[in-house]
Amino acid sequence: MITRKNMATYDAGSYFSYELNSGTTFDFLEQIHSSPFTYDDNEADNTFEVGDDINSTPIVTTFLGTIIVPIAGGGTVEAMVGQFSTVAFNQRVLILPDGLDPATVTLPASIDLNDLDTSDFVTCFAKGTGIATDLGTRAVEDLQIGDTVTTADGRQVRVKWIGRQTILPRFRGDRARMVCIRQGALAEGVPNADLTVTADHGMVLDGYVVNASALVNGNGIDWVPLTDLPERFTVYHVETEAHDVILANGAASETYIDYVARSSFDNHAEYLALYGAEFAIPEMPLPRISSARQVPAFLRDRLSGQGRNAA
Repeated sequence: MITRKNMATYDAGSYFSYELNSGTTFDFLEQIHSSPFTYDDNEADNTFEVGDDINSTPIVTTFLGTIIVPIAGGGTVEAMVGQFSTVAFNQRVLILPDGLDPATVTLPASIDLNDLDTSDFVTCFAKGTGIATDLGTRAVEDLQIGDTVTTADGRQVRVKWIGRQTILPRFRGDRARMVCIRQGALAEGVPNADLTVTADHGMVLDGYVVNASALVNGNGIDWVPLTDLPERFTVYHVETEAHDVILANGAASETYIDYVARSSFDNHAEYLALYGAEFAIPEMPLPRISSARQVPAFLRDRLSGQGRNAA
């Protein structure tokens, strides 16, 4: 279900102080208090940006970024890290969301400010994307390691890993923008249902790998407004042994390529437990188009015409 937002807000619950060790590293000190409070940046852009004062009281609270915290029994939560005018100058504060019992999370022993998440958004499929497999179409979130997916040229290849990343758009702004490719916007019946992907996810068209953002034309291929994104959602990427072309809602789409590190995914530890180390994936020998100005005129014109017939 889509939840609309008018401003960036964060419902805080529990607060934990970290004290400077050296450089940009802060070590866990103590829980300072647990009191529900809603932070907002008093802006209409629906997002927190690094450096924002997100506290409407005289206490200055500076947003520094977010960090992924494991939850007991599986899963993760994205926690906020800030600097408060009411704590010592050499301390930073990790804030868990309201409603989350601190006893159910594994807090980091230390926080390196350089590791806080202000990085680019992972390139992935939205939940519900139908991936062609040897057993028919399956939702991407239901795929498992070892399953077999069907490539655009009809081969069957094994799923090596499914990367997952949980997104809170209020922390990521434009980096969280998604692209919706309407049914029939790429070719007759392609995709066979609306397809939503992240901006840098590559669609394979006419011998090119084209980032979805470069395809946006307002005519069947559009940005999903940030205000239409849920407060929290998960995106998925399919990794195979090679940089393959698989079918997502019937449209040719790339599998994982390590432009974005696997460490950006929530379940990176799972990958390391399975394979012990990172493995580079050679990129398929097709030119990549990353901006709209690089899209060949013939392809742009074809998609513009196709968009008029899109559902």
